[in-house]
Amino acid sequence: MRAAACVFTLLFAPPAVAQGDPRLRSVPYVAEAVTVLKVVPGFVATVVLSPDEQVESIAVGNSAAWEVTASKSGDHLFVRPLTPGVTTNVEVVTDTRHYSLLLQSTVEGDPEATFQLRFDTAPAAAPAAEPVRAVGMPGRYRLSGSRLARPVAISDDGERTQLMFDASATLPAIYARDAQGHETLVSMRRDQDVWVIDRVWPRYVFRLGAATAEAKRVTQ
Repeated sequence: MRAAACVFTLLFAPPAVAQGDPRLRSVPYVAEAVTVLKVVPGFVATVVLSPDEQVESIAVGNSAAWEVTASKSGDHLFVRPLTPGVTTNVEVVTDTRHYSLLLQSTVEGDPEATFQLRFDTAPAAAPAAEPVRAVGMPGRYRLSGSRLARPVAISDDGERTQLMFDASATLPAIYARDAQGHETLVSMRRDQDVWVIDRVWPRYVFRLGAATAEAKRVTQ
């Protein structure tokens, strides 16, 4: 009897949840920031919004290549690439917030491919990895790694980091790395031809598919 009970438990126990799966991402909500979302054709990604908001409108740049729909509850989005190799954007307006996402179709095996993207709308707590506190001390950066992933220019004014990418380039995912090697996904906003990160970090990591690059801050 005990053996039968054990078999029953094994057959009907809930599946174990993988810890730290990189395909399940959580990012802080930042107004006027663009968040990159990479999805593999044939797969769907879920964008989780705050449970206290409802989607009011969705505008997709290339609706022939991407499908973006809202759940009945109004606080989830389902994102599907319909055509391989197409990048576009989507603007989502809810009853309380505005979300800007850059959608990139990618390939299986891409470590940046996402199944779930959750926006954390709670008030920001003090970050575990402190950015450089260098007000009034502008910095330049030493770039290394693949030219496919890195910006054509990067600098900061001591408070914000400015990046420029080639107009035809696909934007990489950008991470800040602290002295212990811990990485934090960062968001950025567009200001005309410049992308702005509203902090200064000692090192940035850029990932675009298998291509990786780094930018290390050097105080002027």
